[in-house]
Amino acid sequence: MFDIVILLGSVVAVAAAAAVAVVVVVGNVVVVVIVVMVSIVAVAFLAVDTVIGVVVDVGVVVVVVISVVVAINVLAAAVVVVIAVVVVVVTVGVVVVSAIAVAFVGVLVAVVVVVVAVILT
Repeated sequence: MFDIVILLGSVVAVAAAAAVAVVVVVGNVVVVVIVVMVSIVAVAFLAVDTVIGVVVDVGVVVVVVISVVVAINVLAAAVVVVIAVVVVVVTVGVVVVSAIAVAFVGVLVAVVVVVVAVILT
């Protein structure tokens, strides 16, 4: 009778140990699965974040390039305007100087004609 109790106790102990082992193994598998899933999500998030970062970086570079091109175009337009203004000012100056020179020569010729006429008379 005592042997049967020891045998049953041993069976119960082995069964309990086996149950604990199964629970531990299943628990470890569940933990591993959770860790793998979290790792996959983290890697996916990192990949998405990296892609977004690259897209944002490329977008920033494109915006900077466009801004530089626009700035160069604006600068070129300003230079063209300045050149046009200089040309207009120089042209007006030349016209004015020419008119003054022509008038001065005309007055000088008139004076010479008057002086020669006075001398001849």
